[in-house]
Amino acid sequence: MCNFEHRKRLPVTSLIDFNCMHPPKFKYRGFGLNIGSDITIPELYPYDFDRVDVSIEAGPINDPWFENDTSRRISQQTDPGLFRLQIPNAGRYLVENGRRLQMEPWGFSNPTAFRMYGLTIAFSACLLQRNLALMHASGIVRSGSVFLFAGASGAGKSTMIARLMQHGHRIFSDDVCVFDGQMDAQGRYLAAPSYPLIKLDAESVDRFFPTMPRNKLWPDAEKFGIGFHDHFHTQPLPVKGIILLSKSPGIRQIQVEKLEGVKAFEALAACTYRPGLIKTLSQQESHARVISGLINQTKVFRILRPTQPDDGSSLMSAIVEWMDQIDQ
Repeated sequence: MCNFEHRKRLPVTSLIDFNCMHPPKFKYRGFGLNIGSDITIPELYPYDFDRVDVSIEAGPINDPWFENDTSRRISQQTDPGLFRLQIPNAGRYLVENGRRLQMEPWGFSNPTAFRMYGLTIAFSACLLQRNLALMHASGIVRSGSVFLFAGASGAGKSTMIARLMQHGHRIFSDDVCVFDGQMDAQGRYLAAPSYPLIKLDAESVDRFFPTMPRNKLWPDAEKFGIGFHDHFHTQPLPVKGIILLSKSPGIRQIQVEKLEGVKAFEALAACTYRPGLIKTLSQQESHARVISGLINQTKVFRILRPTQPDDGSSLMSAIVEWMDQIDQ
C-alpha cells in the first residue's frame, strides 16, 4: 500500500510549470502506457522508460474555445483527434490525438480534484483517441490472470475488491481496465490496469483500511483514495473470467447466471467506460472487437444480489467459489 502522508496539499500555482515537456520531469505508468508529466501526479505509478506514449503538461491553454465559453459551467467538446473539457473550480483540459493532455487549473481549483478529473474524464478521451477499449470494471490477480468485476456505478465493484483484498487477494485495478486488442499465447485478451488507487466511501475505508491515510478525491463527493502502489502491475495480464455485479429488488438470495452469445455481448457493452466519449466508427469497432473476443475466450457470469444491505460475506463467498471453479 502507498502512504499518502508525505503528500502535501499545495496551492494551485505550485502545480504549474511552464517548461517544455522534453524530457519529462516525471515518468509514470498507467493505463498500459508510459506517461511523461511536468507535474507530480501521486495517483500514478512512478516508472522509468525511454519512450513517452502520452505527455501531460500543466499551464495556460491557448485555445479559442475556452476563451469563448464564459458560462462558467461544466462543458465539453469532441472533434476528431481533439477533446476539450472545462469544470468550474477544477480545471480546463485539452487532449490532442491521444498523445498530449494539457491541464490548466481554473477558478478555486482543488489540486487533487484537478488531477483526478484529468485522470478520469480527460485521460479517457485520450485513450479513446488511441482506439483503445475501456471497460467499467475492477479486478483482482489470481494465478497470473485477472478476474474482472464489471457493472455500473454503485454496483459494488470497489467494495467487493476491498473485501477480497482484506482476505488476501491482490488488486489489479479499480473502476476501469484498458484493452488494446492484444492477446496472450492462449488467445485470451490482455487487460491493463488504470492506476494504483482504489476509490471508496468513508464507511468502506473505516471498515477495510482503518489504519490507512485517506485522501479525499473531490471536494463535493465523499470519495477517498487508498493507494496500492506496492502491488501495481505495470504490464497487462490475460482476463480469465468476468462477473457482472447487479442489484435486484425482486430476489431474496444471490443468483448466479452464465451469459453467452448476444446476451453476454449486450451485458459487456453496457459496461463500456464513459461511452459518451465514443464518437468515431473506429472507436466503436475497437470496443465491439474486444467485447466479441472476451465472450469467445472468457467465462462471463452475472451475479444478482438483493438490494437490502448485508455484510457482503455471502456475495464474496459466491465470487470465491466461482473463481475456484474456473481455476480448476
